[in-house]
Amino acid sequence: HQPRPVRLATVHHIPHGGQTAADNRRQFVPFLEQAAAQSADLVVLPEVLTQQGTPLSYVEAAEPIPGPSTLDFGEHARRLKLHIVAGLIEKADHLMFNTSVLIGPDGALIGKYRKVCLPRPEIEAGFQPG
Repeated sequence: HQPRPVRLATVHHIPHGGQTAADNRRQFVPFLEQAAAQSADLVVLPEVLTQQGTPLSYVEAAEPIPGPSTLDFGEHARRLKLHIVAGLIEKADHLMFNTSVLIGPDGALIGKYRKVCLPRPEIEAGFQPG
């Protein structure tokens, strides 16, 4: 493959007014569409984006990976031909992690990273280090 420049977009948006994880995910769709219209290859979204600004606790917003958020963002990645990094709250058995996922332009989950160095409030909330 011939090397080529990669165009990166970051989204600094704090969701507000949502009641569910799905409400929050929907708030990011216009940003994904805008990044795709500007020929972005990779779009990086914030941490714990499904919980921020909702009445949900971290535990209530936690979900398996793969799960609803990776499937939803996978559909947008495929539709818009983007790589997407999304910060989610992962539920794995009885544990909870601050996890970033990488989804490819085919909509598939490429991988995940569990945050290692947690700030005290995340430790106190029950997050485990990756």
